[in-house]
Amino acid sequence: MEEKMNRNSERIPRCLRRRDSIRQRRIRDEIDQTTNMSRFQERPLNLILGIVLVVATLVAGCAGVATKPTDAAEQEAKQVLAVLEAKNPGLNTFKGVGTVSYKDRGFFQKGRVVWMGACPDKIRIAALAPSGQPLASLASDGTHLYVLSHPDSRFYHRRAGELLTDFLSIPMKTADMISLFCGRVPVFPHRSSKLVPNPEGNGWLLELRSAWGESVEKIYLDQTKETVLKIESLDAQGLSLFQAEWGRVEEINGFFCPFWILLSDREGPVFELTVERLW
Repeated sequence: MEEKMNRNSERIPRCLRRRDSIRQRRIRDEIDQTTNMSRFQERPLNLILGIVLVVATLVAGCAGVATKPTDAAEQEAKQVLAVLEAKNPGLNTFKGVGTVSYKDRGFFQKGRVVWMGACPDKIRIAALAPSGQPLASLASDGTHLYVLSHPDSRFYHRRAGELLTDFLSIPMKTADMISLFCGRVPVFPHRSSKLVPNPEGNGWLLELRSAWGESVEKIYLDQTKETVLKIESLDAQGLSLFQAEWGRVEEINGFFCPFWILLSDREGPVFELTVERLW
């Protein structure tokens, strides 16, 4: 009897030890699961932090590469552009007569024309016969384009696009052409401007750029930074769309207007206007 009790007394500690070992295993498993879960939760956080650091590094690198003009240089460019845009204030209507040469199907045609216009985008041009009678008339109000052939009274009417693109190879709008007639610089939409010495010779170059830093227009100036020698319009690839030059500037009723205008595309001159009289 005593031996049996002794055996039972020995079994109880063994059972307790077994329960303890099972409990300890469960505790270790729970600890391992908690540890793995915390590691799993840390991975997305580490990934997000890594992406943020990479993006921040790239942005900082781009900011370091981009060259931003100094405040003084940018302010000077804006002042020069403002002076050019303010040329001939009050000149809103004009009339003129002269000779035009234009490229048509690879050949140049020449004739006398009369014109009248009003800012910002209304213009009428009539081609004259040697007798002085009108051969054809073209008019635009900025929205529609009207063409009348006088000898046979044929009339054309459609929505206006870019006036010179309709007849020549130059993507110039009516308002831009009127600015040239009025002795002002056509200024294309831009975000920033830069004034640098002209790399092609004497004078200065006023460059207008888009929000992406692409050059959209180049304005070539003389040494005084007040007289425009030439403008150039560029596409998104930096290729020239057209160039406009003017000269023989004369004073008419207190306004300074060009008596000679030349438009060219990538292949050369396509339109030349010589003014005989303005009023």
